[in-house]
Amino acid sequence: MQYQKKPYLIQQIIKKFLFICFIVLNYFVFAQNPSFADTKIDSIVYVSSDKTKIPYAQVFFEGKNYYKNTDKKGRLKLKKDEKITKITAIGYEDFISDSSNHNEYALKAKTRPEKTSLTPKNKVQIAVGKLDRNHKSYTNGYIGGYHENVYLSYKDSYPANAFIKSIAFLSSIPEGNGSKPIFLKLYKNENGKRGKIIDSAEFLVSCKPGKSYNKIDLSKSKVLFPKEGLFIGFEWINIPANFGMFQTKISKDDKKINRKVSFLEPGIGHEIVERDTQKSLNSDISKDKKIINDEYYKIALEVIISD
Repeated sequence: MQYQKKPYLIQQIIKKFLFICFIVLNYFVFAQNPSFADTKIDSIVYVSSDKTKIPYAQVFFEGKNYYKNTDKKGRLKLKKDEKITKITAIGYEDFISDSSNHNEYALKAKTRPEKTSLTPKNKVQIAVGKLDRNHKSYTNGYIGGYHENVYLSYKDSYPANAFIKSIAFLSSIPEGNGSKPIFLKLYKNENGKRGKIIDSAEFLVSCKPGKSYNKIDLSKSKVLFPKEGLFIGFEWINIPANFGMFQTKISKDDKKINRKVSFLEPGIGHEIVERDTQKSLNSDISKDKKIINDEYYKIALEVIISD
């Protein structure tokens, strides 16, 4: 009997040894690899009523100067130091978090505001801006989240009840990369600064690969042009599927060095303008325009206003 126990004891020792090796190996794999060490399990953002996943929800964090978006399936990969404080999504109430770590976040659907009883007649149409289909200048978003806005002032020549019928813009995505989503939002002008989003004026636009002309029909939304003017904003969606990269040369210590620059797709067409014309391009009318190579630019738009 004693001779029969030795093989059993040897098997147990081998099993324990292999188990310890497995634990040690996993420690080195996960601890030494930042992608594992810094990342939690995916979080999910969904509708509270039926757990439908919410794509491209915007997520803000405690003490961070960037935002992230959920992917098209409502998933979000977080780092250990990213504590969610707020989640916003088109058509849903804002979710305010207690900064605790969770894996699931439920948003409630907004009560849809009543649209104006006025009906667009479309007898008068006024075009503001004009797009060149052969446009060559485009601006991309920054990794970490980015928005760009253009201010439009109300003019006395507009109809008494001026509706925004459509907004068109140009986009650019490298061929073979697939379509890329971006948000188009209309904001109130509140004392010269970008204010709250206008009711029923948030749109998710899918831009096709290559250089594209994108026209968003707002006629069913019945968006009235405020007498105070408004901001038309583009909000890039900060997800890995939208990441792009190019190589450029920068000056450092009187030398030109190569540098890889990351950005968010799609590129949005912009136009060069005079410094003294229409001063705001972001969220404040008083700010100067964006500067690229010492030139001032704003996003190029084609807006149709109707009665």
